[in-house]
Amino acid sequence: VLSWTYGALVVAPWLLGRTGLRVVARITIEQVRFTGAQALPLVALAALALGTLVFTQANAYVPVDYIPKVAATLMAREVVPLVVGVVIVGRSGTAIAVQLASM
Repeated sequence: VLSWTYGALVVAPWLLGRTGLRVVARITIEQVRFTGAQALPLVALAALALGTLVFTQANAYVPVDYIPKVAATLMAREVVPLVVGVVIVGRSGTAIAVQLASM
């Protein structure tokens, strides 16, 4: 059984035509660029700040030999996904909501 997503992919070209598909593709690329590529500097700044915080706190509680491994594991598993999610929701989600509200 095909889900509605696959059905929409099959029916969309028929309903939109070539021009409509170009418009949808252009808008999709713009949204991906806005949500991902333009948020990269903010994500990098937040990751740098949190990385510094993790290293300074690790100095107080973790033996010196284990600091790089503990910090890398903590950043990769916990901090980076959280920061990326917060930045995308805070920056891009708000902008998309404003854009939809102005339609």
